[in-house]
Amino acid sequence: MSKKSDLKKYPIMATILNVMITIFIYITISTCYCQQRTAVLSNKINEESLRTKKFIDNESIQYQPKKRFDNRKIFLYYFFKYFHNVSHNLSEECRQSYNYFLDNSKEQWAIKMIDSNSVLESGIMNGNVQFFGEFDQCLDLNIDQLPNGQIQYCSIQFPTSIILTKNESNIFPPFVWTMVPPMAGICLPAACSIDYDLPIILNELSIRDKQKPLIISQCITRKDLNIGNRIETIHIVIIAIFISIFTMIILGTIIEQMIRLNKFSSTIKKNFIIRLLLCFDLERNLGFLFRTNSLHSSKKNETKQINCLHGIRVLSFLFILIYHTFTEAQVPSYNLVKYLHAEKEFIYQFVTNAALWVDTFFLLSGFVMAHSFLNQFGFKYTNLNNNNNNNNHNNNEHQNQPTIQHNPSMIDHLKQHPKRIFHRYIRLTPSVAGVVALSILIEIFGSGPLWHNYVNLSQKSCHKNWWNIFLYVNNFCNLNSPAYPQRECLSYLWYLAVDMQFFIISPLLIIFLAHKSFHMQKIGIIINITFILISSSLTAFLMAWKHLTPTVVVTTYDLDYINMVYKASYCRIGPYCIGILMAYIYHRRNAYNQRKYLLSNDENNRDDNNNHVERIKHNYSTFTGLMLMTIAIIMLISTTMLTYPWLQGWDYVNVPSILYGAIHRNIWAIGWALLIWAMARQHLPLMDRIFSHPMFQVFSKLTYQSYLLHSILISAITNSLRQKIYFSEFNFVLDVICYFFFTQLISIIMFVMFERPFLNVESTFFRLNHRKHSNVRTNNKIIGNDNPAINSLDQ
Repeated sequence: MSKKSDLKKYPIMATILNVMITIFIYITISTCYCQQRTAVLSNKINEESLRTKKFIDNESIQYQPKKRFDNRKIFLYYFFKYFHNVSHNLSEECRQSYNYFLDNSKEQWAIKMIDSNSVLESGIMNGNVQFFGEFDQCLDLNIDQLPNGQIQYCSIQFPTSIILTKNESNIFPPFVWTMVPPMAGICLPAACSIDYDLPIILNELSIRDKQKPLIISQCITRKDLNIGNRIETIHIVIIAIFISIFTMIILGTIIEQMIRLNKFSSTIKKNFIIRLLLCFDLERNLGFLFRTNSLHSSKKNETKQINCLHGIRVLSFLFILIYHTFTEAQVPSYNLVKYLHAEKEFIYQFVTNAALWVDTFFLLSGFVMAHSFLNQFGFKYTNLNNNNNNNNHNNNEHQNQPTIQHNPSMIDHLKQHPKRIFHRYIRLTPSVAGVVALSILIEIFGSGPLWHNYVNLSQKSCHKNWWNIFLYVNNFCNLNSPAYPQRECLSYLWYLAVDMQFFIISPLLIIFLAHKSFHMQKIGIIINITFILISSSLTAFLMAWKHLTPTVVVTTYDLDYINMVYKASYCRIGPYCIGILMAYIYHRRNAYNQRKYLLSNDENNRDDNNNHVERIKHNYSTFTGLMLMTIAIIMLISTTMLTYPWLQGWDYVNVPSILYGAIHRNIWAIGWALLIWAMARQHLPLMDRIFSHPMFQVFSKLTYQSYLLHSILISAITNSLRQKIYFSEFNFVLDVICYFFFTQLISIIMFVMFERPFLNVESTFFRLNHRKHSNVRTNNKIIGNDNPAINSLDQ
């Protein structure tokens, strides 16, 4: 009671006490509430952080692979993110160099090194999966403070799972990742060696991230690019050979000019060395190259020249160049998906199916070979009056009767055939050797992020298996396989082997067609048709047995088809036999016209023998020409376009596919045979005039060299690129134009170095006896060109 009374006595103190108690209670309650609220917020923040981290680490990796990379998505930092976990296993030089780089990352040289590293770019879903960085900027760096002072550029091939999920990678055909593996270029100190340090670092990455092993394609420094460090004995030998040939060209040209000035006696001119050097005379060889036949010049030759073959040969090479430009020169690509989609477009069948143009070469080879043989060893009509003009024309009845003139015995031809094979080998092989040597020599001059691929391919193939090409068995020996994908040296030269094999057996296909008896000629026809049927049947059997593609389908890399059918001579002889049969029909038609002319002309109206061919009139029927052209175009377009369904994913293991694969090359050859017939017989005079243009005659002489060179030039240029290619129709056309004329330019150099000089050597030293005993014109004059490419691509 006393206390309450005291408070009543002091109301102010009671009020103050109540306020203090109230404040204390409020502060206590507020503090407890704030602590609780702070704890709740903190838990929410932690949960949100964990959720965000989980999204970044899991969801983002699956759908946005670029999130894996920090520090501007630089591949170097990604590959080295576990560097400190394995640093104790690395060499001391590598640890010091990399730590020095990290400690001085703001220095100019370090910034350049970082800038030279490849980064993850946009367009991954469009096929942009190869990242090169700055190759030259990286190798130009040199830091004295590092253990060896050098910076190296390394190419790392990594699994697609690093940048693409499984669903995302399924939009690409499976074989694409073998041909265009994802890769990144990294720039780092050279102290981290490719043999010891880098495998440890990358292996740790593969294990911790559960990735497939990463492959180090190459690591090079500026010192490695010096020619002195790359040159080998084989390169020195090749350089010495090239210098020797250049020297012979210079000496031969000088000697030729001195002979014109009468500086040499007749005795010296017969010297073996002088004659050999004259074969390399530059002026004479270039003069042959640019010499053409006028379309309207008077013909003194016994047989009209078939100049339209020049244009067909050039057109065939152009489409082969287009095909190889499309398949070899469009990667590495910024937009690989667009390129892959273009392969499936209908209009691109003219490009993707351009391998058919090789069969045009086989057709021309068989045609000209048989045409030459039939003009030399076949029968032809002559006039008895011309043969007996020195006998005072005793018998008037026989003066106007055509008789069969028998040419040299076919048995003699068979005896001479081994020598012909030898001469052909001498004419062809120097150019082949020059191209193989050039492909090896280029190794020491190129560089780039992909150059190692070219050098590696050359070392695994041409350094070891060059002899296959020189023996013309490279279509059967040391072919590429899944276990050994890089064994073939210049794989596109399979054509030369096949054509040489056809040349070896050509007498069996032609000899009966030259016999005077029509019954023997029918045997020759049956033999050629039998070869065609056997070839087609064998192709169909192999396709059905091995489930092969019907042709070279660009969306399906069928190595078995390429080895068992595409490069096999027994599956490719059909167009060659069709060319032989066409030559036989053409020869029979000319013989018929010749006989008709001799019977219709009397002695008073007979022209001079040199001009009598001009009197043989062809049928200029426009209707016949249009009909043949229409049929030919239908056959050519149908064989080209019928591959479209298989590019869309249709099953090719069925009867229509097998039938197409068995006969489409023969149909293609028949189509071109009809066009050649129409032009040669002047049913299509305008087309004949176009294909016989002098411009085509010059390019035709370069066709052999162009075919040998074009793929090497495409490969060398593509593998020396520093940046990727953007595929578009306009860029593709520009590529074709540039590659064509660049190939022609290099072909001129190789022509005057190898082809024409050695053809002169063969003619000067190996064919003297043949010329003395031969009184029949060869196919050189028949078609107006005597270079070795005349029979087809190569003769």
